[in-house]
Amino acid sequence: MKAMGYSSRISNKYIKDLVRAINDNSEKEKINLINQIENDAQEAFKLYELVRKSNVEVIKNVAFFTQVRLVGYSEEVGSIHIDELSNPFNRNHRPSIGSVFEVKVLNQKFDNKTQRNIWMLTMNVSGSSDEEREETAMAKALKNIKL
Repeated sequence: MKAMGYSSRISNKYIKDLVRAINDNSEKEKINLINQIENDAQEAFKLYELVRKSNVEVIKNVAFFTQVRLVGYSEEVGSIHIDELSNPFNRNHRPSIGSVFEVKVLNQKFDNKTQRNIWMLTMNVSGSSDEEREETAMAKALKNIKL
């Protein structure tokens, strides 16, 4: 998987400044903006790689999702759809608040309303790779969500 969601956030964040710098012919400002974009992209990819397979702590259970916080990243939150829970949990027996377990990232989106990354996660972390693992219908749907 590639770091998803960041390219649109980065381009939206800098596009106006970059256009202004190009129109003003400010070489120094262009170089600074390009460096900022590159640094943000590298930071985003590093974060994404760190949380691809990570531990989470349950914050709360809501309708069809279990909301979690990524351990070690206090500002990073995510959710697990009830179809993505694995044994011993299921839609009727949800993890308790404060439980810690391993998850795998399905997708990531940036929520402009809250100005946060939202991670879509699964508990199905069996030893298979992304390409080998058959995705559930919910995993496929979560990948296509646009916030």
